[in-house]
Amino acid sequence: MKMNHMLLTRLRLLLATLLLLPALYSQAAPGKGNQLTPTEFSQALIANTDAVILDVRTPEEFEQGNRIKGAYCINWKANDFNIRMHNFDKKKPMYIYCSNGVLSHDAAARMRELGFTRVYELKGGLQAWEAEGKEVTRNKSK
Repeated sequence: MKMNHMLLTRLRLLLATLLLLPALYSQAAPGKGNQLTPTEFSQALIANTDAVILDVRTPEEFEQGNRIKGAYCINWKANDFNIRMHNFDKKKPMYIYCSNGVLSHDAAARMRELGFTRVYELKGGLQAWEAEGKEVTRNKSK
């Protein structure tokens, strides 16, 4: 009887551990969370006057296409991405986007690894932003 009680206690402990692991992992996993819809992203930019907006597309994409007003082009694919990020204050809110949200998600994860604490991604990227009719700066050559 005592053996059954010990076995039951161990099984309960194992089950509790297995149930808690996903919750613990999702909080600690780099690159998780902080994805904002275009409306949330827009509202956050209005509310945070000290926000930095980063466009992580290539310089060619940045120059040839539309962009969010006030954005800096920091090419995620460039070898000097980490070095260039050291020019920014890690405590300031950083709003990051690319054309569809894929590159910016990877760049945001790297920024968090570099110590940036307030990184917000535009879910769906510039495509979603424009689809919702949000304001863009248009390149004159288009």
